[in-house]
Amino acid sequence: MNEIRSETVVKARNASVPERTPMWMRGWSVEAVLPGRATIDAVGGILEPGAEVYLSAIARVPNNEQLATAAALHDAGLSPALHLAARKFSSEQELADMLGEAEERAGVRNCLVVAGDVSTARGPFASSLDLISSAAFAGSKIERVGLAGYPDGHPFADDEERAMMLAEKVLAARSSAKEPYVVSQFCFDASRILHWLSWLRTLEPTLPVKLGIAGPASAEILTKVSLRCGVDTPSTGNRSAAPSFQSVGPDRIIGEIDAGLKALHERGPLQLHLYSFGAFERTARWAKAAQSAAEFAHET
Repeated sequence: MNEIRSETVVKARNASVPERTPMWMRGWSVEAVLPGRATIDAVGGILEPGAEVYLSAIARVPNNEQLATAAALHDAGLSPALHLAARKFSSEQELADMLGEAEERAGVRNCLVVAGDVSTARGPFASSLDLISSAAFAGSKIERVGLAGYPDGHPFADDEERAMMLAEKVLAARSSAKEPYVVSQFCFDASRILHWLSWLRTLEPTLPVKLGIAGPASAEILTKVSLRCGVDTPSTGNRSAAPSFQSVGPDRIIGEIDAGLKALHERGPLQLHLYSFGAFERTARWAKAAQSAAEFAHET
């Protein structure tokens, strides 16, 4: 009798708490720079048709090379999304031309707009807001526009300033009939990611969010890109020691995010966004395996 009662209590408790879909089963995107054709063809055989691949905007990479890569991704059955670095464009016409060609050659309908790595604007766009507010962007066939988020904080803006900038960019995107969403910078601390997500939900409760996670890269690469991007490296407790990336691997961080999600966090769509740091195929294989394992665990 006691066993029956215990089982009944467990079932009642489980019924009162809705089962959450694991992050891996919500869909995910991968970020790359300029993968070669052989790598793109290999990844096209790993990822699901239509999977989103974001192409980083590097100052030294010409627009035509980014467009050629986007077209190759499209030909491989994937869905390319362009990073648009506002300060990189010398004129509004250059932006219009690039968007038109991206739409025609690669079917691009999605982009992520950032200010860019260069400190001085080459043309009329000093910020991502300037680009999103432009006539060229409004007149394009872009349907979704990603906005950058910073779980580790922004080096040049406090929370109040970031809240104001986000509100302005969301309004500008919606005014141009584009759907805004947020893509966060990678972060090595799940608690910071969840704290940032809580902050974001108080501002924009239902805005779709892609949570940036560093893929399975080496400690050397992770240290290098963290310094370049202003991301805090994991602490070892010893200032003279190298960062301990082994203790904050992507699987662990994603698991901690899953465990820490609350109803507040899930008021808007949540997905993962994987930074590959030059290891596009490796990241795709790792992610596909992790997704399959999550699906198996969820079904059993």
